[in-house]
Amino acid sequence: MKYLKLAIINFLVFLIFAAVVFGMVEAALRSLQLHTPPEARGDRSKFAIHDDLIGWRPKPNETGLFKGTRVSQNSLGLRDREISYAKESGKKRIIVLGDSFTWGYKVETTDRFTEQMSLFLPSNIEVINMGCSGYGTDQELLFLETEGLKYSPDLIIVNVHWDSDKMNNTASEFYGYQKPLFSVKDGNLVPYKNFPVPKLYKNRLRWWLEFNSHLWQIIRKHKGLSNRVLSFFSFVTRADEFPRFKSPVEAVTLTEQLLSEMQNLATENKAELLVILTPNTLYWSKSPQTIMVDGALERLASKLRENKIWTLELEPVFNDFFARNPGKNVTFRNDRHWNSTGHRVVAEAIIEELQDSELVFAY
Repeated sequence: MKYLKLAIINFLVFLIFAAVVFGMVEAALRSLQLHTPPEARGDRSKFAIHDDLIGWRPKPNETGLFKGTRVSQNSLGLRDREISYAKESGKKRIIVLGDSFTWGYKVETTDRFTEQMSLFLPSNIEVINMGCSGYGTDQELLFLETEGLKYSPDLIIVNVHWDSDKMNNTASEFYGYQKPLFSVKDGNLVPYKNFPVPKLYKNRLRWWLEFNSHLWQIIRKHKGLSNRVLSFFSFVTRADEFPRFKSPVEAVTLTEQLLSEMQNLATENKAELLVILTPNTLYWSKSPQTIMVDGALERLASKLRENKIWTLELEPVFNDFFARNPGKNVTFRNDRHWNSTGHRVVAEAIIEELQDSELVFAY
């Protein structure tokens, strides 16, 4: 017992010593500006909070700068103006669900496609952006159930960014954050894992170091050393940067079921559902910019059409834009998120789709 107590004391002393040394070196690197780490992953670490059902949700009343853009979230957590649940008489509402593409990663609020849409719509139609960085279709479904329907929407738009959603929808963790996971059993959507979502910090230390520490940027160049440092902590587990889904077929089946459930919710609440299928655009450093063709996304589009789910595919929209505007790009350099031009193109495509439809809105 005596030796065990001594070992524990020595271990604690070592941890304190290591923390002090780490802090001193970190402070020196910062003051000398010898190395600048990547900007913190503020879209979730700063602008979202833990949620037992969804994994995380937008943080109310949070403001700040992210990637050089101003972010201001209202009292209900939306990156939008203050909006009450109650809908004014004579008003129509469009709510838009999605991940960082919808939230407006690296673009000002006024440049997002939701705000661009409003410029073309009558004044009696409100567009409400409910995007949240990192969300998969499953989390968007849960957000719609628990929050979105409170706004009495007439039209629900969900933006499916396939490049990330095919992984996110089939994983119980994304970028080190725990999230709910559904599965399909006998043709029905059933909870599979993380109901409720545990408030664990699995991989959280890794991500904090990755995006905040100057010293870590030096250590991480030596994978063996960085892995040993992370393995030292029993509450930290190493994982791939992205979770791996079993197969594209599984991703298509699960995503189709999630969207079918959204369609059911829309119908039950006397609303329309429009699914935006966003393909992956190649980095604009590859000129001319093109669309990365994904057979699984084409299968998902076909399944949605079979189920009579209203769908807008952005692949032909972007290809048409590239053909008419040689050399122009819809994403940032070395970042697949839409720039202001991309958001404008998407807004115009949605407006055209609404005008061509038999939607209840009178244009």
